[in-house]
Amino acid sequence: MEKPEDVKFAVLGAGNGGTAMAAHLKKMGVQVRLYDRFWNAIEAIKRQKGIFLEGRLGNGFYRMDLITNEIREAVDGADIIMVVVPAFAHKYIAERLANYIQPGQIVVLNPGRTGGALEFAQIFGSKLEDIYLCEAQTLIYASRKVKPHKTKVYGIKEKVGIASLPSHKINRVLHLLNRFFPQFVKWDSVLHTSLRNLGAVFHPVPTLLNVGRIEDKKESFDYYIQGISPTIARFLELVDAERISVAKAFGVEAPTATEWLKQTYNSEGYDLYECVQHTRAYMGIKAPNKIRVRYVTEDVPMSLVPMIHLGKVAGVETPNMQLIVELASKLLRKNYWESGRTLKDMGLEGMNIQEIIEFCRG
Repeated sequence: MEKPEDVKFAVLGAGNGGTAMAAHLKKMGVQVRLYDRFWNAIEAIKRQKGIFLEGRLGNGFYRMDLITNEIREAVDGADIIMVVVPAFAHKYIAERLANYIQPGQIVVLNPGRTGGALEFAQIFGSKLEDIYLCEAQTLIYASRKVKPHKTKVYGIKEKVGIASLPSHKINRVLHLLNRFFPQFVKWDSVLHTSLRNLGAVFHPVPTLLNVGRIEDKKESFDYYIQGISPTIARFLELVDAERISVAKAFGVEAPTATEWLKQTYNSEGYDLYECVQHTRAYMGIKAPNKIRVRYVTEDVPMSLVPMIHLGKVAGVETPNMQLIVELASKLLRKNYWESGRTLKDMGLEGMNIQEIIEFCRG
């Protein structure tokens, strides 16, 4: 695999992130197979035979090597499988991927949210020994699918943490992955990627606290720049402080959301509100037009709920996180405590702090 064209990527998911990644990879000259289980997500792409890309990565059309809703076709013989689906779809993908995963293949969750790789590992079982399972802390791109076959990249992160399960396998992964994504940097374990999950902070709160504005539908507004007011930013800082406390209890040094913006996007500002206002990658990203979106349906059950469960193991109180889970459950009429990712799902049930730390190191 000395030449880019010899490397085979499978991108699972044809949403905002998946289409950006597939087009970007094709721009780099590798073989790309794009999969989505929903035909309407890939119909226009299949008709065009590829994806139109615009924005920070330049403008152009990139033809895919395969576009399919058959996961077997997508992953057969692939060197690297990039899972770019909302975390609530992780279980579905893992159960199907387990039937076709081959020894030596690399699987990367982009991102894992909280405990994604751990849930995959439970489903893969003994097959985990022969593969390389990893999760990224966040998605590399700030992007949106502007048409069914066109994606715009607003920004690309300078550094994204990545870890493997077990942790010692990450060097083999980065040896290949950094050829295409130098942004990926090694982190100690999947606890680090899970507890430095900023989606838990930036996604549910602004969506839920802007519910009236979103459902009014009379205006389109920038999700981050206009949707995060000074008051909302202050509440985000409270949620973020709980995340940092949970992380600290498990020996993970986690930057604040403000520090993360400065490190990731070179944002400037005294506090979180100011940093958001000066984050170029967020400019132009519009708010959703409905409340039932992945910022809630993904990040409440798959980011906040498992983080709260980990907090309980460590004796860390998370009243603000719990408030958001309750609010989301009431507004969307769904019990996210029941549908959220549990300690059992992650294979951590009955463990104490030290046992969880050791288990995540592998």
